[in-house]
Amino acid sequence: MPALLVAAAIGGLVLVLLQISPDALDDEGGRMSLVYYSAWIVLAGSAILFTFRGRWGEAARHAVAWTLILLALVAAYSVRHDVERFGLGILASLVPGMPVALAPGEVALRQAEDGHFYVRARIDDASLRLLVDTGASTVALTAADAERVGLDPQRLRYDSRIRTANGVGFAAPVRLERVQIGDIEVEDVRGAVLQEGMLGTSLLGMSFLGRLRSYQFEGDSLILRN
Repeated sequence: MPALLVAAAIGGLVLVLLQISPDALDDEGGRMSLVYYSAWIVLAGSAILFTFRGRWGEAARHAVAWTLILLALVAAYSVRHDVERFGLGILASLVPGMPVALAPGEVALRQAEDGHFYVRARIDDASLRLLVDTGASTVALTAADAERVGLDPQRLRYDSRIRTANGVGFAAPVRLERVQIGDIEVEDVRGAVLQEGMLGTSLLGMSFLGRLRSYQFEGDSLILRN
């Protein structure tokens, strides 16, 4: 009877692991996890059986209860990343421009109500809100955002003629030490600072997007991969 209870608990653990992840036991890490949790089942089962020796019905009820608790913990641990992504997705809906981590080097941006994609990016030491624009050749900064990054708009040379929604003007080419979105980071990015009033929102252009492994529009999401 005692051995049967322990064997049933371990069997239940294996079934839960395989249900959550069919290849859970294909690698050494998965097998070590099974051994680890099985050892805990044996330890807990032995303690219960010792405490309730001779009272197998009561021991069985306690063993089943603790086994279910352990299996629930294993299941919760296995889906923790899915739960985290779900929470980040909700947060991204509430905070437009917040990147949602899907995997290492992969983030998603949620489309804003105006149909555009905005992103909260870190440029050098400043946190800025930018509009994703695949039609822009560089990371284009407003004069105000340039100051936040640490540039002095008054000292720049505005010798590049450009056309924006606000008309024709001039921009000053600059080099940005790094542009970071989530855990995606690109160094030495070509940028430009536009004259005052030429740009309403800073743009995340192809000098950053083109350095990524890929970027892909999927429904109301933009997936960035590095």
